[in-house]
Amino acid sequence: MSLNRYSQNLDGVIKKDSPCYFCNDKFEMGQLQGHLKICGSILEQCPLRCGAWIQRKHKETHVKECPKMEKTRTSSSHVSVPVPSPPPPPVPVSNHTWSPKREPLDDCVSYLEKEVSSIKLALTEESGRRDVQTTEIETIRSKLVLVEERSQHFLSTLVSLRGAVDDEAERSANWAAQFKHDLANVQLALQELQSQQLSTVMRLESTVSSLVHEQHERELLEQALTQHDNRIRAVDKLEDVINYIKQTVEEERERNAENRMALEAELMEARRSSEQLANLSALRVQLQATTSERPVSRQCHRTL
Repeated sequence: MSLNRYSQNLDGVIKKDSPCYFCNDKFEMGQLQGHLKICGSILEQCPLRCGAWIQRKHKETHVKECPKMEKTRTSSSHVSVPVPSPPPPPVPVSNHTWSPKREPLDDCVSYLEKEVSSIKLALTEESGRRDVQTTEIETIRSKLVLVEERSQHFLSTLVSLRGAVDDEAERSANWAAQFKHDLANVQLALQELQSQQLSTVMRLESTVSSLVHEQHERELLEQALTQHDNRIRAVDKLEDVINYIKQTVEEERERNAENRMALEAELMEARRSSEQLANLSALRVQLQATTSERPVSRQCHRTL
């Protein structure tokens, strides 16, 4: 396919008219080289060497107006024989003391010879310049032929490049189609990935909300546990206080029991002492009753 397209493009290029590089007129490939020899739009250097480059069709006009030509004209004007001027009118002797003298003929001849030699020298230089210009023109023509050959080679290269560009364009089209297909697949994959990401985000949000709820419940549970611990500590403190109170009460009971026993012992001693006192009082009464009767018993009672 690419070879057929390459051959078609080559036939089209060969049959197609090629435009002139200078005047843009179209000619066939065989006629273009002959046209270049007479094309009036080709730039050439001024034959008088003024430094300007002008088209062939304007060369004569430029030569007439070239500043080098003006100089040549001024130099050639010196060659022309001067027209003898009419003699000046006679001046009265009363006004002037001298009269004009005519130049001798030998001086004029020597001046003309010098001018002729300078003109010959200028013509010799001009002929040398013309020879140089002709050689330059020949070299320019050979260069133009070389440029034509290179342009043909360039056209053939351009045709091959066009074929390569067409092949590359076809490859680019195939690659673009493949790229579009891959892009569509990637877009579908991206849509699926986005849906998965949305579902994952929703799951994450639900998980985060549940975690926040669990965290809140944990905080409440920790608060309840701390309150329970505080209550347990308070109960422990109360139990310690109760135990301390029980211990003090038991100690107080023991002390009271001991005091009670001591009091009972003292009470028994007091009862004994009261009984003894009662006995003694009874004995005293008996003794008093018997003192009068028995003085001996008094003495016994005193001893007692």
